[in-house]
Amino acid sequence: SYTPQSSTKIATIRVTGEIRRDNLKHFVEFSLLALRDSNVDFFRVELDSPGGDVQTALAMGRLLRVSKAQAAVLPNGKCFSSCVFLLAGATGRYVAGAVGIHRPYAPNDANTTAAAQRQWYERLEKDVKIFLKEVNVPPELFDHMIRIPPERMTLLSENELQRYGLSEDDPFESAATDAGLASALGISTQELIRRKARAAAECSQLFSEANSGCYDRILTRGR
Repeated sequence: SYTPQSSTKIATIRVTGEIRRDNLKHFVEFSLLALRDSNVDFFRVELDSPGGDVQTALAMGRLLRVSKAQAAVLPNGKCFSSCVFLLAGATGRYVAGAVGIHRPYAPNDANTTAAAQRQWYERLEKDVKIFLKEVNVPPELFDHMIRIPPERMTLLSENELQRYGLSEDDPFESAATDAGLASALGISTQELIRRKARAAAECSQLFSEANSGCYDRILTRGR
């Protein structure tokens, strides 16, 4: 679903339920609506999905990246299996809910020999690791996934989320944004980082209108 929020200049796309191939068309349409809306500065994607089609998830993750969109797993939300690729694709990431991984599989798998399975997974590994490198997430994430049977999905700990960069903003996008914002405000990057730390401590209601105003006030005025 898509919800423009002109009052905060943020639009929200919600991804709920299973990720299917036909979802991609709607996701593209919603993304274009957000990008073309003059009242919207950027859009975020709220994730609450058990996963689904891997190639569709990779395509949606790439769209998040080129759109410089944010992604969030809110406290009551979940992001399992291929949903992780949407989270990885975002330039800004926030996780308060559950993120789980397991070995990807084809819903109607017809590969009945180990040799055929190996070929299928080698092709998938190539596709996934190319994507992970594109979005600056360690490719080892796939190696972790492949060792977990689908029926024994594992929730990632805070340390694992941080190790794979799934609970942090993309480091290079973040550094570039900081440098640009500091220049626009006429302050040093060091001062901007000080203000960001204060805003993170004082503005606790993520994605609310009050939080947006609090965060902007501290960043622009330093108080």
